Amino acid sequence: MTRLYVDPEYRKLGLATQLVKQLKLHAIENHADTLYLHTHSFLSGGLIFWNIKGFELLRKLMI
Repeated sequence: MTRLYVDPEYRKLGLATQLVKQLKLHAIENHADTLYLHTHSFLSGGLIFWNIKGFELLRKLMI
């Protein structure tokens, strides 16, 4: 998956959560041992969403 966006009109309905759940299931079924996520801190709610989904911050770049 390259990008995951949900139109503001459809947010808070669990759509992104279901997509992430299916992505993780697909990864497990295909014997993936790592999921890598790249996001940006300026994306409203993005870091919180991904933390809730089990991802953790490895490095924050300050440029």
